[in-house]
Amino acid sequence: MRYKKRFNSLMNLSYGTMTLLNVIIGLVAYLSFESNTHEVVTNNLPEGSFRLSVNVMAAVLSFTSYTLPMFTIFEIVENSNLPCLPMDFGKSVLSPSVIAFRLWMVTVSVLFAATFPAYTYLLAFVGSIAGISLEFIFPPLFHLKIYSSEMSWYSFLLDAVILLVGSAVLVTGSIFSLRSIIQAYSNPVSGNCA
Repeated sequence: MRYKKRFNSLMNLSYGTMTLLNVIIGLVAYLSFESNTHEVVTNNLPEGSFRLSVNVMAAVLSFTSYTLPMFTIFEIVENSNLPCLPMDFGKSVLSPSVIAFRLWMVTVSVLFAATFPAYTYLLAFVGSIAGISLEFIFPPLFHLKIYSSEMSWYSFLLDAVILLVGSAVLVTGSIFSLRSIIQAYSNPVSGNCA
């Protein structure tokens, strides 16, 4: 960024805008289709060229956004100096061991997604725990731990509210995701195991 002093406000604005957009999309989908809301929201759209174009854009977004978390995993493992890895592992992206590791990781993740029944429910369960923890529970906890002695009462209250809301979302999201997994396995014929 050119103006580093604006980073915090820009980050808060971006994070708040994306959270608000996700909440609005979820509410509009639920209010529009209620209990008939499909797991993949775009499948609620009427058949035709609009639905096809939205699904194509969603597929392109999925393929292109897959690289970000995989790149993060590659970076973490390649720079971790694990004792089971060669000493020079990760020094060059073009080394055969790094290429083999990256191909293995991509292959395993794609095979797992393609063969695991009710994979979307598993993703929802993991996201309810890991995603909510990383986004809503750990940041205010770390902020409280580091700055609690110099925080104003309203900053402390804001962190506490974010922590409580995040904890409530984690618990309810985990319960409903786990319930969906159990339903998918207890009734695999009528369950949505695609």
